[in-house]
Amino acid sequence: PLHSTTLHYTTASLHEDNMAPNKKKSKKSKQELHEEEAGEKHSSLIAQTTKSIRKEAKVVKSFECQKIIRKIKALNESSKSASTANDKDEDGATNTSDAAISPTAAGVDEKTQLQLEKLDEKLKAMKEFDIDCV
Repeated sequence: PLHSTTLHYTTASLHEDNMAPNKKKSKKSKQELHEEEAGEKHSSLIAQTTKSIRKEAKVVKSFECQKIIRKIKALNESSKSASTANDKDEDGATNTSDAAISPTAAGVDEKTQLQLEKLDEKLKAMKEFDIDCV
């Protein structure tokens, strides 16, 4: 029985210590409360929209990279098929003479190479693009 009263006394003294009778709670005016709530809502909205924009920017960035890679692959495939078509004669045998390569075929290769270089630069720029600056 003595032990239970000691426990009761301890919790009662803790309760009294937490209630500071000389300190008054500072009440905020309705205007101050409104401004505080509005500020919290505003920062919450900013955080949500920033997160959403970054997420969408990542999706767009990956889509653009995929699109460039597809173009590069298509150009590589078309240049390979054009070069193999120029290397074979009508019988299907491989022609090793330099006369078999027409000037237009060489021009296509230069044009394709230029397009590939531009696409590579574009892909590098897209990969290096910093989403955080959006």
